[in-house]
Amino acid sequence: MAKLSTYANNLFATHATLDAALEYVATVANACETPSAVMTAVQAVLNTAISMHHAELAAANKPLIELIDARVAAAVSDLQSGVEDQITEKLDELDIDSKIQDWMDNNFDAESALSGTSMRISFD
Repeated sequence: MAKLSTYANNLFATHATLDAALEYVATVANACETPSAVMTAVQAVLNTAISMHHAELAAANKPLIELIDARVAAAVSDLQSGVEDQITEKLDELDIDSKIQDWMDNNFDAESALSGTSMRISFD
């Protein structure tokens, strides 16, 4: 695909703004027998130029976007690793068995938990 700039032609005028250029096109089209045909052709060229411009921008920005994506991925990975290490470290510092035992000793009364419960044990 050729670059959009290859279609520039210095034999023709360049307007200061796209609005000014489109006003010129409307003036020329209205002087023709079929202004809608002229406007259709101009709009097709304009749409093509815009599409080519988007493709050129995407291609030009691709290396930068890839670099940004790589740096963000590395930063996220470093952050995630650091957080995981901190969580593991804190969990290792906890004596969960002791905490559960303390809670059970202070909050669980087997007698009241089993009060009113009947059991039947049968051996086959």
